[in-house]
Amino acid sequence: MKTTTTAAGFNIYQEVTKRIVMALAQGEIPWRRKWCSPMNENETVNHMTGKPYSFLNRMLLGRPGRYLGFSQIKSLGGHVKKGARGNMVVFYKMFIPSADKKKAEEMEQRGESIEHLKIPVLKYSTVFHLDDVEGIKLPEADEKHIDARRPTDVADYVMEDYSQNSGVRVDEKLCDDFSYDSVTDTVTIPARTQFRSDEQWYNTVFAGLVKSTAKEDRCNRKAFKDNPRKEDIVREELICEMGASMVMTGVGLDCEEAFEDTTAECAYWIEEFNKDFRLVINASSQAEKAARLILKPLIADE
Repeated sequence: MKTTTTAAGFNIYQEVTKRIVMALAQGEIPWRRKWCSPMNENETVNHMTGKPYSFLNRMLLGRPGRYLGFSQIKSLGGHVKKGARGNMVVFYKMFIPSADKKKAEEMEQRGESIEHLKIPVLKYSTVFHLDDVEGIKLPEADEKHIDARRPTDVADYVMEDYSQNSGVRVDEKLCDDFSYDSVTDTVTIPARTQFRSDEQWYNTVFAGLVKSTAKEDRCNRKAFKDNPRKEDIVREELICEMGASMVMTGVGLDCEEAFEDTTAECAYWIEEFNKDFRLVINASSQAEKAARLILKPLIADE
C-alpha cells in the first residue's frame, strides 16, 4: 500500500491522470466502457472479498473480471504468472495529521470522539487479474440476468422514476442544449426530432438529469453558487459527462452511438486533466453518486 506522494516525488493524482490521458490519447474514453456502469459493477470485483471496485478503479483496471492483491494471492496459495503486470487501484484511508496526534491521544483518554480530526488520504495498491494468476481455483461463471426490455423502454422507465421520486420536471422543447433551473427544479432538453439517433437524445437527457442531482437534498455538489470558478464549471461538466455515460450503459444504450466524432472531445479532456491532476478523481466519485441515484430503480431490481 502506497501513499499519495512518496519521497521520490511519485504523485498518485498525477499517475491516475496520466493513465486516463493515455487512454484518451488512443481515442478511447474510459468512462464509456460498458462495465464501468453501476449496473455492471459486479463484473469487476475483488476475488477474495467480492466487493466491487469503484467507478474510478473500473476505469483504471481496463477490463472487467476478478482481481487480487499480492498478499491475497499468497494467502490463497497462488502466484502471479511470469511476466504478468499488475494494475493500480486507489482508495482513501482516514488519517490523523502529525500535528493533531497529541490532541487525539488526549481526547481518546477523555473518551471523546476523534473522528473530526481525521482527513482522507489517497493511497494505492497493485492488483492482478485472475487470468494472470496461477494456483487458485477459478469460480464458476455466474448466471447473468438479461433484461428482455428494449433499452429505450428501460431508459424511459428510469427517467420517469427519477422525475417522480425527485420532483424534477423534464421539459422537452426546441432548443440548442440541455439546461437545468435549480429555482424551478426543471431540466430543459432539446426535442427528440433534433437528434439523428435515440442514443444522442438520451445521452443529452441523462446529462441534464445528472446536473439536477447537484441540489442539496440529492447529491449536494454546490454547483449553483454565484460566480463559479472556471475549474468548478469544468468539474461539473465532467460529472455530467461521466454520469450520463454510466446511466446510458446502465440502461443498455450504446454510448459510442451518441457521438459522431470523439477526437476533439478527447483532446479537450486531455488538456483539462493536465491542468488539474485532481479533476478526474474528484469528478468520478461525484458522477458515480449521481448515476446511482438515477439508476436506483434498476439497482433495486437486481
